[in-house]
Amino acid sequence: MSVLLHSFINRDDQFEVSDLDKLKSNASQLIDLIDQHIFCKHLNGEYIFCNRSFAKLAGITEPKAIAGLTDADLVWSAQTNEIARFEQQLLHSKKSTLRQQEQQIRTSGMVTILISRTILLFKGKPKAIIANFSDLNNHLILKTSGVYDYDTARFHLQFVPESLSYTELKVCYYIIQGFTVTKIAEKTGTSVRTVRFHIDNIKNKMNCSKKEQIIQLAMETGIAWKIFSISPNLFNGENSDDH
Repeated sequence: MSVLLHSFINRDDQFEVSDLDKLKSNASQLIDLIDQHIFCKHLNGEYIFCNRSFAKLAGITEPKAIAGLTDADLVWSAQTNEIARFEQQLLHSKKSTLRQQEQQIRTSGMVTILISRTILLFKGKPKAIIANFSDLNNHLILKTSGVYDYDTARFHLQFVPESLSYTELKVCYYIIQGFTVTKIAEKTGTSVRTVRFHIDNIKNKMNCSKKEQIIQLAMETGIAWKIFSISPNLFNGENSDDH
């Protein structure tokens, strides 16, 4: 995702109001089409933009109303300090992206999310944080399971005597994030028919009758956490941040 947004910025300009307007204008046309909750904020904690699904969770009427607000103004205001700590952790780490499981306050109660935060660089300096996250449907990732064999390029599930091929593992990676079959086909550069073929194989190996059950089982067995932990290296940087 961050790569896409960087393309909208004129890198010969200084990061000023005009750049922010350009970023918001172009990004808003795309992020509503993505099947995740997305937001971007200044390093000072003020939001720049978000998509409609995030605006709904935040308790605001429309995405443009997010501009200038902070976490203290939103539904999860009680978590303001906690969120700031996570963002500082990213800024002080040597990584450009951090992905982790967190708890988020909603009007309906506490929900578990898997969130990925990425630093946006302008002129080589950190200027903003963009993030996307998926709900884990209240299924906590309690453990790590699964082993990837780099020699055979297969992911051993462990909870059943089956293994996923490299392509099946990549499809499973996107399924866990909640992508549609069409979007998975786009991300993997294959046809919808091919993706459905791989999903059927994954369901058979994991003893699932529906695609949605793959997500639940991945969370319960711990393979979701393992898949996300190896994905940055395994998929050559292809992850949810590449939208």
